Amino acid sequence: EGPGLFAVFAEFDVKHRRNVAAAVQRVLRGLLRHPPTSQEMRRAKNLMQTSWLQGYETFHNQASALGAYALENHLDRLRGYLPKILSLERRDIVRVIRTYFAGELSGAVVEP
Repeated sequence: EGPGLFAVFAEFDVKHRRNVAAAVQRVLRGLLRHPPTSQEMRRAKNLMQTSWLQGYETFHNQASALGAYALENHLDRLRGYLPKILSLERRDIVRVIRTYFAGELSGAVVEP
């Protein structure tokens, strides 16, 4: 919903820094030819659900999430986030890949 940012974070040996951006772009473009399988989708959803639920194991984490969403007046998004993720289907991901990864990709490598 609305503007957003898709980011890839990578850790690498500094001697390979010139190859990292190109390698990430190859992987993203590879998704055009080989989108995630249904099995990969199930695994990703399981990982997202586990991460989301573990993020609410403490009162501190619960309050942080509620506060962050409340500050932006988006408590409805907080309630709907996990169900929305779990309802995604392979065709949804393929549509996103074709929409955003087929065109020109921009990137930056931030070095120490």
